[in-house]
Amino acid sequence: CAHEAKMATKEVTERRLRPLYDSIDNGQFKKAIQLADKLLKKRQDQTCAKALKALALHRMGKEDEGQSVAAEVQRQHPTDDATLQAMTTYYKDTFQFEAICDLYEGANKNLPKNEEIMTHLFMAYVRVRDYKQQQKLALGLHKAIPNNPYYFWGVMSIVMQGYQDPTMEQTMYLPLAEKMVQRFISEKKIDAEAELKLYLLILERMGKRQEMLKVLKEDLGRHIHDPVEKDNLELEAMMKCDMWTDATQKLTRLLHTFPDQWSYIKDYISCQIRNHQLNSESSALRVAKETFDGLLATQQKEDSKPRVRGPFLAPLEFLCQLREADLDGNIEIDPVENILVYFREFGGKPCCFDDLHIFLSVLSKDQIREMLKCMTAIVEENPIDYDCKEEDLRTNLAKMQRHINVLQLERFCGLPLKMTGEEKAKYIQDMKQFYQKGLQLGGKGSNMEVQLATPYILLAILVAMEAAQDTSKLWDIVLELEVASQKNKHNSQLSLLLLKLYATLGAFELCADLYDQLDIKHIQVDTIGYLPRRYMMACGTFALANNFLTFGLQFYFNTQKEMGEFIIQAYKNGSFPKIIEMVEMRERILSSFLFATLQVQNQLLQVVRSISDLATLRRLSKQFFRTKFEDDITIAASKLCDNRDLALFEDWNPPSHQLTEETIRMSFEVECLHFQVFAYLIKCLQCSLDTPTEGGAEENASDRENPLSGTLTGLETVLVEARRHPMINVKFPMKITSLPVNRPPVSEIVIFIANNYDKAFLNILRSLELLKGPKELSEMEYDVKEHLEAAIQVLRDVVIVGLSDKDLAILNEAVDTDRQYHDRKHPFHILKHVSMDTKALSMFTQVVSLIVLFCELLMECLLKRISSLPKKQKKKTKIPNQSVCINHLVWFISELQSLVTSHLPRNMYPKISNLSLLMKKLSLTDEVTDVGLTIYENVAESYNTSFKECRSVLKEKLNSLTQLLKRLGASGSILE
Repeated sequence: CAHEAKMATKEVTERRLRPLYDSIDNGQFKKAIQLADKLLKKRQDQTCAKALKALALHRMGKEDEGQSVAAEVQRQHPTDDATLQAMTTYYKDTFQFEAICDLYEGANKNLPKNEEIMTHLFMAYVRVRDYKQQQKLALGLHKAIPNNPYYFWGVMSIVMQGYQDPTMEQTMYLPLAEKMVQRFISEKKIDAEAELKLYLLILERMGKRQEMLKVLKEDLGRHIHDPVEKDNLELEAMMKCDMWTDATQKLTRLLHTFPDQWSYIKDYISCQIRNHQLNSESSALRVAKETFDGLLATQQKEDSKPRVRGPFLAPLEFLCQLREADLDGNIEIDPVENILVYFREFGGKPCCFDDLHIFLSVLSKDQIREMLKCMTAIVEENPIDYDCKEEDLRTNLAKMQRHINVLQLERFCGLPLKMTGEEKAKYIQDMKQFYQKGLQLGGKGSNMEVQLATPYILLAILVAMEAAQDTSKLWDIVLELEVASQKNKHNSQLSLLLLKLYATLGAFELCADLYDQLDIKHIQVDTIGYLPRRYMMACGTFALANNFLTFGLQFYFNTQKEMGEFIIQAYKNGSFPKIIEMVEMRERILSSFLFATLQVQNQLLQVVRSISDLATLRRLSKQFFRTKFEDDITIAASKLCDNRDLALFEDWNPPSHQLTEETIRMSFEVECLHFQVFAYLIKCLQCSLDTPTEGGAEENASDRENPLSGTLTGLETVLVEARRHPMINVKFPMKITSLPVNRPPVSEIVIFIANNYDKAFLNILRSLELLKGPKELSEMEYDVKEHLEAAIQVLRDVVIVGLSDKDLAILNEAVDTDRQYHDRKHPFHILKHVSMDTKALSMFTQVVSLIVLFCELLMECLLKRISSLPKKQKKKTKIPNQSVCINHLVWFISELQSLVTSHLPRNMYPKISNLSLLMKKLSLTDEVTDVGLTIYENVAESYNTSFKECRSVLKEKLNSLTQLLKRLGASGSILE
């Protein structure tokens, strides 16, 4: 009866709470709060309603109120599942994972040995990676409820302690875990595949391959249900134990079953080479060649359908490994003949280039020429019929793909690089013609489908980009890409190239559209996100930058939350080997330089868009300065990971023109320096806010450490390193050269250093440091003046190229639909020769936004110094020095106002009022002209957005400077 009463009460409670749950799920948080208050009036002990109210308050944005309600629930130490789950959801949303542990620890004390609560507590420890507590709780759980999974949770927790502490892993943690599993084996309690795999994982990490092999071959091995997986585990153990003969025998059997398994082919070659090295009189190499010949012969039989590529490529891999081992003289293999055999069979497939280009290093120059000549002959023997019937379409598409593969291999061998300017121009025209003809085949479907002829236009564009020496040439490439993109809207390479070119040209609004079109998701945000990240603020489109920052940061915050849940599922499912992989992946993502940079850029964006004075900064300081690296920026930078995908673009470049590891490493160093410089500037703001300035030696100011001094020293060190870096210490303007298309974009720090903005900030911060220091005003007066004058001189030297009156007049003439004559110029062609620079304007806007806050800090420090002086001291000789210091600051702010006013963008790009009418007056109706006008409209709109947003921000900062001057003027009057 008691149980029935309890169940009835539970049903009533659930029925009352159901509308509250539905309101939260539907986003009706205000209604949810009202329902919770209504319930709590009737029953004060309804903790679940309080927990749901805290969740609703948080999701409404009332974080402080939500935290207060949640703390009240936490103090009551709830034990009912509904409240615990609601509180867990709240703490997950607020990233308070440690609080979940406290929640369930309290519940566990009130209801000890409750399996459900103990299980949830274990999972809470998993989220915070408290492996020691995991071990303790899992073994306690197994003692209370003797189930195998709980015991092995404890074993895995010990393994993870070893992972966390490598110094003790081999001596303490892994031997302990091994003994715990061996105990279960001796008692014959192992009854699941997951348990055996955990034992194998322990043996593998201990380096006990022989024991692994023994376990797999004994009765315990039956728990591995997949025979292929078991073979792979045995094979790996054999090779690690140098059991080359046994491994060779197993691989021979596996190769006849899986002839296309590339890992088996590579391992088989490695084993046979080791067999030969151990016994040079053995026939291992000859047997290997015979094995591959046999596999190839089987594939070449007429009845062998479908044919697989592995046996065709195996001889080439064999030759490569023989060369590496300096044994290629022992076996005769004709690489050209083997490549041609493969090409005749698979030359019509898109995988051909990827399969063959890795083996070209074994060919001499003569052999490369012979190979390309034979391939060209094969293509010419089978000409493409562009007007073929539907039934012959597949055959002709294969012929076209074979031709494309030859062109890609020619590029990889460096042929286009040796061409003269005229030859390159002809090559580009030929590729365009092939592309137009290829569209007759691939264009039989809709433009939503993949066009197989696209590589032709990509080859033409790559050569054109390499030949481009200034931005005017890039506009022609943009036009070609846009025209091609109309035919193939879902080709990622076209979209990526357009994104990179538009970003280079400063039109970020178009990049945002392309980024949306690419549909970047999940891990791609981390690997590809470096492209939009570099330009989102650099082009002055701050509203779009806010969207990108929100989207990017949300991915990392979700990863922090969701990866913990994935690891929990791995424990529940017994996928123990995957746990370490997921932990490593989580750490790598959260250590990404992109995550750290996005956090700093988000702070900088807030300074630009919404923080114009210290009052606002202080009000938002709790959220503004909340970063994981705020304590030691240099150490945080040293732990950052480079997760960029720098093989994003298909360029088919020869090895001599591909990105080197050195270039990648240096570009990552530059990104880390960029992160450090701006992180230190933001931290200088924080230090200046947190350190109240009191004047005079009476309060022993000299005995107090000034946090700004330490931060400023760190900033100076990083800036010295930045100025010495070969990728930053470059001359401007930079020319477009024939660099790899995969080359990382030039970092903003290069522009920052080139314009000497670092020197301006250092001078302003040194002035601020002096005012916060122990010296008297009379002692620092000259130094403050020198620093402020030096900062202004740097800002005076900044050059920002805007749209000139002359260029504006030309553009107005081009888009004027009232003009009747037909010799007018196309607006797109004028766009190529118009000078503008959104990036310089955007950088200036960001710099000014920071300087305005530092100006207010200078004023605040100076006024506090004056107000803290004793009245007697003010009446003597201090007033002149105080007035002089105020005058220096007034002069600095006034000069800054003048500079900002002079750099306000004046002219905007004119829009085309009537596109169809202008087309008619231009007497042009072809597709290229239509696309060119569309490009002009879109680019003009993007530039205008950048100019408007920068102008709006600069005007707001001018207002802030005016307010500072008024406050300083009032202070000066009081002194007088």
